[in-house]
Amino acid sequence: MKVFFLVFMLGVCALLPLVSGLQVSVSVLETIDLRVHTFPELQVPTLWMAVVELQNIGSIGYRARPHLVITGPDQYRFDAWGKELPLVAGEQQLQRLYWYPANRNGTFSGQLSVNYAFSVVTEDPFVIKGSEGSSTKDNFMIRRVRTRDNVIRIEVESKEATSGAILLPVNVPLGWIIEQAEIDPLEAGERSTVYLGYDPGIFRPVNLTFAIVSHNGSSVSLSRHELRRETGFAALLQDMIDWISDSLKH
Repeated sequence: MKVFFLVFMLGVCALLPLVSGLQVSVSVLETIDLRVHTFPELQVPTLWMAVVELQNIGSIGYRARPHLVITGPDQYRFDAWGKELPLVAGEQQLQRLYWYPANRNGTFSGQLSVNYAFSVVTEDPFVIKGSEGSSTKDNFMIRRVRTRDNVIRIEVESKEATSGAILLPVNVPLGWIIEQAEIDPLEAGERSTVYLGYDPGIFRPVNLTFAIVSHNGSSVSLSRHELRRETGFAALLQDMIDWISDSLKH
């Protein structure tokens, strides 16, 4: 009996270091969530803007991209894609999305959705009343369009001094994402290079209309261009020319 008791106590003593060395791990549940607020500001007939507030209310970071669709009479559709923004947990960012109504009369419907972390959140639709407006100037010229793998490089020239403008793709092909871009203030005859991020899914050559609308709506310029990717030596040569051109501007 004493021998059994002695063996039992020795076994307990041997286990004590193992027991005292046990660690308790606590895991925090990771959540993905997004809060969206939209503040529409109507500036028909030349330019309409919505301010989109994105806030990551989850516990992990992700990337988010807003998408505004405007639909109207005669199967009209306009897509306004925002930039894809990284949002860490608790971060809040604002984005502006623009629509060029082109002096259209009638009732239009707008609906905002946001793609984030392989999910989509869709806001309730809202109504926009379109109307004809006063005449505008044609103040801008697109001098050159270059299509790269994930960016469209556009050179814009202003005929007169301007306080800034918005460059919008008007007829975005279905299945494509093409962002909008701000144009800095320009003096008469001055040029600016604008970069539009895009994702075509599977690329194909397309004809795309761009609208350049001044911030005050007094100038609207439309032009149509073919998007075609350059390959091989021609692409390398154009990349070098663009790099030199951009370097000289800075």
